[in-house]
Formats: sequence, structure tokens, C-alpha cells
Amino acid sequence: MTRRMITKELNDRAQWEALPDIYVRLHKDELGYPPMDWEQLKGEPTAEPEVFRIKNIPHYARGLAFEDEISVTKSEEGYYPVFKSVVKHSGYSTVRLRISKNEDKDKLIEHFTKLDTMLELDGRLVALAIPRHRFEEVSEYVFNEKQRGRWDSEDGFLIIDDPGNGPTKAQQ
Repeated sequence: MTRRMITKELNDRAQWEALPDIYVRLHKDELGYPPMDWEQLKGEPTAEPEVFRIKNIPHYARGLAFEDEISVTKSEEGYYPVFKSVVKHSGYSTVRLRISKNEDKDKLIEHFTKLDTMLELDGRLVALAIPRHRFEEVSEYVFNEKQRGRWDSEDGFLIIDDPGNGPTKAQQ
């Protein structure tokens, strides 16, 4: 899967690609979505053993957002780090858009980055990382454009749903 992340500060690509991959098991709905069993996210090690900070925006996993700190365990085979639970939410929300073939991606990028919102593009799927201070403004815009028929949207994790009660098991 090729993804392109748009941020206001582009990090060194080689450094980002060198980060470990964290695997998140996905659970399909009654229609068979998402189209895969696992999502692969980049994780930055923290000072805590087996705790990583998510360094990209989840396209399919629920309950996770950019910069969340998560605990991992080893895969059944013992090779790969696998998501276990959220240790600390970052303050970002994850919202996904399914855009039309005709959407002007450059204008979309320009609009959201002006609102301090990061994007990852994968074809027609756009994952948004919305910072807490822009949540109301961006979510209202997304909702209004969905109502107009511009795109379909899905909530991956909304910071307003964070109970703030310590470690939580992400819903997938």
C-alpha cells in the first residue's frame, strides 16, 4: 500500500521509513470492510518498553490516532510487534474520507493543512489527523461536505469520545 502523508513539517523520509512497523488486527463489518485483515502503522519507540508512538494516520483501525502511545505484544510467530492497547491518546482525532475521482487533491491538502490538520492519501481514501484545537471546525466542515454529497466519511477515533480514564483497549 502506498501512502503519502502531508504535514506542515515534512520529516526525513528515510528516517520515517526506518521506524518499526506495528501491526493492528482489523475486524471486518458485515459487508467485509475493511478490505484487509491487518493494518501496518509506523511506530516510534518511547522510553517505556513495548510502548510506541504512532507516527502515521490509521486508514482502517478504529480507536487509534496519530501520536497515540500504544502498547504492543509479539505476534503469535514471535516476529512482529502487534497492537495490544492504547496507553495514552495524543489529542488527535482520526476521520477518514472517501473522495471522488474528480476531487482536487491539491486544494484538499491546502484547505486541511491551513487548519493544522494532517492528511495521508491512499488513492481515494484520505485519513485526517485533526488536532484537538481544530476538532469542532474541521469536523463541522467534514460533516457539511458529506451532507452536500462531496464525500463519504467515517470516524476512526474522536478525541471527544476519550473517557480520559487511563489505558483503554482500542475498538477495532
